[in-house]
Amino acid sequence: MIANLEIDIYVDPEPTGLQRALYIDHSCEPIVEKLETWEEIIDRNIAYYKVPGSDTLLPCDLESLMELVAGLEYAAALFRSRIQDLSAKSGKEYVEGSASFG
Repeated sequence: MIANLEIDIYVDPEPTGLQRALYIDHSCEPIVEKLETWEEIIDRNIAYYKVPGSDTLLPCDLESLMELVAGLEYAAALFRSRIQDLSAKSGKEYVEGSASFG
C-alpha cells in the first residue's frame, strides 16, 4: 500500500523572531509550531563561527558575519520600502521610525 503525505513548512518573520509551522496533509492547524527569537537566531549563528574554547572570531569569519548583517539590513530596507509603497497607494502615510500610520 502506498500513501501520499503532504507536508508544508512555513517560516514567517514576527517582531520577536521567526515563527515556524509544520502542517501535515490538509490540516488547518499546525502539527508543530515554534517561535525562535532574534536573540536565539543571532547567538546560534555567531556560535557557528566562534573559535573553539574562546570568545573570538577569525577575521575571515567576521567578514562572513558582516555580509550576513548587510543582507539582513537590505532585507529590512526592502521590507520597509514595500510597506511604504503600499501605504501610499492606500492613502495612508507611513511615519518613518514608528509602527504607526498618520
